[in-house]
Formats: sequence, structure tokens, C-alpha cells
Amino acid sequence: MIARKFAENFTSDDDVLDLIELHDEAYNSWGIGSRRGDWSKAQARVARLLDRLGDRIDLYLAFYRADNAAGDKRQEPLEWFEKLADDRKDTRG
Repeated sequence: MIARKFAENFTSDDDVLDLIELHDEAYNSWGIGSRRGDWSKAQARVARLLDRLGDRIDLYLAFYRADNAAGDKRQEPLEWFEKLADDRKDTRG
């Protein structure tokens, strides 16, 4: 939220601001499952994220992939989220 508030000084684009605010949400959700073993809570958190993103899931995924390609980040969180996002898109048609 801190980054979003800062970015509001430079843009009023809600899609960009939401992306900035939510950019770590998928990884943090995966962390609940990975570190705590609570995959049902992790999936529920991702479901809320996907609901909020709505039609912007592909934008979020593009950012997540780009961010994940920088440095030596683990691929498991991204792959886990991609599967959940794909499953959501498949159910929406």
C-alpha cells in the first residue's frame, strides 16, 4: 500500500495502481501454503486476489513473470499462481 500511495503522485491509472499495490500478493499467498502448510488458506487468499483483478489477470501475470525473471527468484510460487489463474480463466470461459 505504501508503494501505491507513492505512485499516486505520478499516475491516476487504477490498473497500474492496483498492480503496484498487489504485486506481491500471489507470492505472499503461496508463502502461507509453503511455510505454514495451510494450502486452503493460501488458495482462498488467491481467490480473493483473482476476484479483485477480474479481467486484469493477464496484466498481473505479465508483471509477475517479468518480476520473477529478475534475479534468482524461485519458480514454484509463479507456477502455482499461474495454474490457479489458468483454472479460474477456464471456469469463466
